[in-house]
Amino acid sequence: AGKLLLNILFAMAKNYTDSQSENVLRGVGSSFEKGKSGAFKWGYLRDEVTGYYEPDPKNFDLIQRGWQMRIEGHTVTEIVGFWMKNDVHRMTKITRKNKRIRKIVITKQIASNIFHDPFYFGILVQNEQEVDLRLITNFKPIIDEDTYNAVQAMSQKRARVLPFSKRATFYPLRGMVFCGVCRSTIPMRVGKNKS
Repeated sequence: AGKLLLNILFAMAKNYTDSQSENVLRGVGSSFEKGKSGAFKWGYLRDEVTGYYEPDPKNFDLIQRGWQMRIEGHTVTEIVGFWMKNDVHRMTKITRKNKRIRKIVITKQIASNIFHDPFYFGILVQNEQEVDLRLITNFKPIIDEDTYNAVQAMSQKRARVLPFSKRATFYPLRGMVFCGVCRSTIPMRVGKNKS
């Protein structure tokens, strides 16, 4: 009787978690279609009532100036320096339970992500799905689509194409181990043990 009750409780728990998962996915998908997302975007704040993105009064103009500098030919490093000089940052809690707040500044990697994100001209991308925020909300883009495309073209032109080189596996005993019967060399291979 105890095992039967335990199996019933396991089945009920599994059903509950599956139901919760479906509800959460449905809610996230519905919010995304309305132009809402939980992702932080530099230069924007999420309205606590509507959930839509609105320009951040502190950083919006500075992020916009960074895009203009990129079009003018400045490097990502120079733009990051400009943002750091003007104290572009955000404050975030380390964890929900932890009350400590951490200051996050823009790094070169974050800046690179900003310059490749179509969100800044109005296209929100999430899980390979797209929503045009300009058609749904009163979204104020930092740049226009032509500027975004120009920056992408500049990035592709500057990217260095490195020649593909496959790292050869090191076999320390190659040519030194022979078959005891036919005296031919034993072919080397990588073992399953990673060490």
